[in-house]
Amino acid sequence: MSGEVPEGWKIGCFGELATVKSGFAFKSSDFCDYSQDAVAVIRMSDLKSCAVTFETAACVPLDVVNGLERFELQEGDFLFGMSGSLGNFGIVPKTSKRLFLNQRVGKLSPNKSDHRFLAQVFTSEKFVEEIYKNASGNAQANISGKQIESIEISIPPIPEQQRIAEILSSVDESIRATESVITQAERVKRGLMEDLLTGGLGSAAIANGEVPEGWAVTSLKQITKKIGSGVTPKGGKQAYLSSGIPLIRSQNVGWGNLMLEDVAFIDERQHEKMSGSKV
Repeated sequence: MSGEVPEGWKIGCFGELATVKSGFAFKSSDFCDYSQDAVAVIRMSDLKSCAVTFETAACVPLDVVNGLERFELQEGDFLFGMSGSLGNFGIVPKTSKRLFLNQRVGKLSPNKSDHRFLAQVFTSEKFVEEIYKNASGNAQANISGKQIESIEISIPPIPEQQRIAEILSSVDESIRATESVITQAERVKRGLMEDLLTGGLGSAAIANGEVPEGWAVTSLKQITKKIGSGVTPKGGKQAYLSSGIPLIRSQNVGWGNLMLEDVAFIDERQHEKMSGSKV
């Protein structure tokens, strides 16, 4: 990173803000069912949807963690993956369970910095890009704590770190609230669709051959003019251009939307030929 920074800021390494700590290499042979005499171990698979989940976490007996108190987690700890899915992260929620950190899961330990600001920096698009740039391994990306600590960033004074964190945390709260409303609306829509499209009988009844009074059973062919697929331009992929008339391919079709980031293009001549083709 280079260039000018705001007054009072400086260019430094992420390690000036936080120390990256990795977990303990617990043996799979020590894992057991959860009980009063066991503690939970947070692994990569427990970092889901930007949160730490421990309902299905592995557990180990209490005697296994004797002397491993430095690996015990606290509410608010920021965790992230150091192998495979490097973009996975989560914040430890409030819980009565004792939680311990497993190997290849990292934890940020603030060095005279705002812990919320650290989380915002770590999850920023540019920082994640730097993590992947520094990672090694072909089949599975791996990164060390030292590599993360060496990433260059712009560092504001702590009062500004706190203000930035407050603003961005407020935005995150708004996003979570909006996502919650959307999730609830989707549940309501699914319920309405189930009711309206089955005449109130339910999909199980329809599958068993029941239909609402006044409805009829027919095939899709009988109520559609034509069902067909597209055509491929002559010359295949070699005919695609960087600009021109957009060509929608299967990879551009998502669930309920079109994804046009990598759309292909054809010229007028190809378009005329394809327009005359039977679909």
